[in-house]
Amino acid sequence: MRLDLLIENARVHTMDAAKPRAHSIGVLHGRIVALDADLEGASPRVRVDLGGRTLLPGFVDAHNHLAWTGLAARSLDLSGARSVEDALDLIAQVAARTPQNGWVDVVGYDQRPLGRHLTRDDLDRVTAGRKVYLIHTSGHAHLVNGQTRVEGWR
Repeated sequence: MRLDLLIENARVHTMDAAKPRAHSIGVLHGRIVALDADLEGASPRVRVDLGGRTLLPGFVDAHNHLAWTGLAARSLDLSGARSVEDALDLIAQVAARTPQNGWVDVVGYDQRPLGRHLTRDDLDRVTAGRKVYLIHTSGHAHLVNGQTRVEGWR
């Protein structure tokens, strides 16, 4: 059998109930084509000895939001707010500590526990002129206040 890759001497978790473990894997054109005894007489282009290390199925994420993780690390998290007043109080506290030309970044915004969406007017009332940027927990909605301007937008 012709192979692109033969991985040997591994503890393979196959995720197949009929054969949950294997020790060798044969790969051709990016696909697993054989395991263990089915690899007898295989001629791989590349042979890799894992030295008994564990091999798990591929975990493929179509995308990630790593930049959001960095932003969240330094942002106000609203996920614990249970009312509009709670959320606005938290935002007001952070805005009060933010320099006049600074940004108040907010993550964990979800209107459902609050009973309604926050509005630009809500934010303007508590931010003392600071720019505010809220990211909805879904990542598909964002909210800014009246002080936040983008060049070319009205």
